[in-house]
Amino acid sequence: MNSNNNIDYNDCDSDKSTMPISYESEQDLFEEVEFQDEIVQLTNLIKEKKFDIVITAIECNVSIEFLDILLSRLKYNINKFTVFKNGEIKSPLYAAISKNHFKIADFIISKGGDVNYVQNNFDIAKLLMENNLFTTKVFMYLLNRDWDIMMIKHYVYDFNFRYDLASTYIKYLCDKDLVNQSLSMYQKEMVYQKKTLKKL
Repeated sequence: MNSNNNIDYNDCDSDKSTMPISYESEQDLFEEVEFQDEIVQLTNLIKEKKFDIVITAIECNVSIEFLDILLSRLKYNINKFTVFKNGEIKSPLYAAISKNHFKIADFIISKGGDVNYVQNNFDIAKLLMENNLFTTKVFMYLLNRDWDIMMIKHYVYDFNFRYDLASTYIKYLCDKDLVNQSLSMYQKEMVYQKKTLKKL
């Protein structure tokens, strides 16, 4: 591989959340990754675009090993929300949870990621709801990661959030175990109904 493709992350400006680099697509960027002396080498770099390399890596579901080396090379605020040119707002933990990459999310939490982190009125749950990504799996994941359920009490109706179990939880302040049991029962019932419909 051409040595010009080597990127030493010690040379990156730690105050910038994006860096210029060329590539064909985000997935292509991480399809061919090699480790040599803990320097990440990226291939298939074709056309110019600015991006947040940590968030992009997470969304492409890279290995925990890759992400660990990447973070060790950058002075990166693991909880920081970044506003992208297209108006999207993301943080590393949000990126992982929104893509259902829960092992990566757990790794981010182990590195100091906080599911309750708030920055300029942005928080993970609110953004998930705004983008219609607050699914049953996401809800259960957050409940088991010390998420403060009351963070969404003001958002439930603002974003036409119609998740009955979450609304019930907020209204009656049930405990997490009860909600998890209810969600599990709901999922099993949905699977049963789908199987029944297929037989008809």
